[in-house]
Amino acid sequence: MRNGLLALGACLLATGCAQQTTPLSATDPLTVPAAYDAPVSVPAVAVATTIKAGTPKEMWAQRNEIFNRMSAWRMQGKVGLQVKQQSWTFSLSWLQQGNDQYEMNIKNPLTGSVMAYLKSSGSVVNLKAADGKEYQDSDAERLLKQRTGISLPVSGLRYWTRGIASPQSEIQALQLDNLGRPTSLQQEGWVVTYTGYQSRSPSALPTKMSLERAAEQIRAKVVARDWQTRY
Repeated sequence: MRNGLLALGACLLATGCAQQTTPLSATDPLTVPAAYDAPVSVPAVAVATTIKAGTPKEMWAQRNEIFNRMSAWRMQGKVGLQVKQQSWTFSLSWLQQGNDQYEMNIKNPLTGSVMAYLKSSGSVVNLKAADGKEYQDSDAERLLKQRTGISLPVSGLRYWTRGIASPQSEIQALQLDNLGRPTSLQQEGWVVTYTGYQSRSPSALPTKMSLERAAEQIRAKVVARDWQTRY
């Protein structure tokens, strides 16, 4: 769907921004209803998930260490994307397993029809377009842009959506709140601004964020409405 980002903001406010996080046990399947081919079950790992009190930089370091040990997570929400003079609004279901395996379902928020389905097994990325045609590439961002026109920094977003830095690139700028959570993060030429978290906890996941890459005139707003995590 093509709309401006201002229209997205009004839409998201109208539909509400109720969020929830559901910790998953070892026997719970991590699934996205009506979005993926089959349920995914990931074994849970016993790890410490509590961020201890300290300076903002110390809690930030703990946050990155703990969140990078997630064995799997799922986020469902809405995205407003503007690339130069073109814009899109879509629902996003993102199921991540480890660092390299993920499934993304991009859907029309009004009709529920699939705009694109992206699946990565590590070295290969497959995309199924709205017309049913399937494509393959080694680069998810390139494949998504070529086949749908949608420009999203997929490799960085798998970290930025959780409010942590990508370990694969240098941090160009960083601002933290007093709980060690980022309010602004810059990597790979992208400026990520966080305007909402689930709670006043150092380990809270983001609920509202925006991304901007000025050099390419790309802006995006993300509202996460549901989180599930497994360690």
